[in-house]
Amino acid sequence: MTSMTSVSLEEKRLKQLKQQLFGKEAPTSYQTTDRRSRSSKNTPDNLTDTPATALISDKILLKNDLMKIATLSALALLIQFSLYFAIQQGLINLF
Repeated sequence: MTSMTSVSLEEKRLKQLKQQLFGKEAPTSYQTTDRRSRSSKNTPDNLTDTPATALISDKILLKNDLMKIATLSALALLIQFSLYFAIQQGLINLF
């Protein structure tokens, strides 16, 4: 009886996590049911619906985000070190 309860709790938790990840709506699948997109293999619409293309797009976006984070972090560290050495050299008086 407890295994049935734990499974339902796990399912509820999984459902809640999916809602947080994908929003209020259920996640949409990458495959389309439109005959037009199935018949034409090389259309841009069909290429954007494939999971491989979605993963590539996600990888590109992730790479761009990580580059922005790294750039801003390096800039923040540079500013901190500059302020530290300016204070040590007496260029900035705090008190």
